[in-house]
Amino acid sequence: MIAVTGSQGFLGRAITRMLREDGHYIRRFDAQFGHDVCQSESCRSEGLHDVSTIVHCASPCSALMFREKPRWALIQTIRGMITLMTVAPAAHLIVLSTCTLYGDSAVPVSESAPLPVVAPNAYAGAKRHCEELAALHTQMTGHATVLRVFTGYGPGDTLKGVYASPVGRFLDALTAGETPVIYGTGEQVRDFVYVDDVARAVRDIVVAGQDVVQLSTLAPLYNVGTGIGTSFNTVYELLQEVTGIHRDPVYVPAPDGYVGSCVSNSLLLQQHTGWTPRIDLREGLRRAVEAQP
Repeated sequence: MIAVTGSQGFLGRAITRMLREDGHYIRRFDAQFGHDVCQSESCRSEGLHDVSTIVHCASPCSALMFREKPRWALIQTIRGMITLMTVAPAAHLIVLSTCTLYGDSAVPVSESAPLPVVAPNAYAGAKRHCEELAALHTQMTGHATVLRVFTGYGPGDTLKGVYASPVGRFLDALTAGETPVIYGTGEQVRDFVYVDDVARAVRDIVVAGQDVVQLSTLAPLYNVGTGIGTSFNTVYELLQEVTGIHRDPVYVPAPDGYVGSCVSNSLLLQQHTGWTPRIDLREGLRRAVEAQP
């Protein structure tokens, strides 16, 4: 049996749907249902102690959350991991992490790339601690796999509001008649990976189970991205084409700790599970626009 924490969130919904389509019974765990991943009693009452696999999506999902509520975001991120490790010591934890850990990079980064000595921002720092906890879980009584997700986007992203991906924020502004905001020059490059491709990566790890290859003493670690970098300006131009709405954006200075360019080398995940991204950017944007309420 599989549990998905944060099952009602942007990634959690897609992962839950895909695993169900594969015939898995899913225990949904989410704050919308009154559940609290930081409370052992809440986790046990929902049966998380009795599942073989937990896909952990229930933690603050953007650097902005850490700027607005730093202590709350840090506690939610770290305590949630520790609680799951305590409640389900033998479970396979699939932990969704972030490419933000790599900082700025002009070339595609692999999992073996050295991380900055100091994390680019508090969000990245907290996720790095989660990865270390995943390694401890593997070394003690359980098993963990870490997925460093690059810039996810797609249907449901706009529901995150100001915490959405650049695609979600641009689309929200365009359809609401507002002026989209782009940090810096807009020439920074990101690896935009469609939400269903991220969900398939999780599914492929679930299928691989204990057979995923351990890179070192840490938990197995995989990048999830397309390997294709696209500038924010290009993404915005494509969105204008797809929506048929044309409006000049406003460019503002990037906030402190902002990570500009980052592109994935996801060959390791492809080699170990056969995963490859299927949805290109234009098609993904079309689906995101079509799904707008």
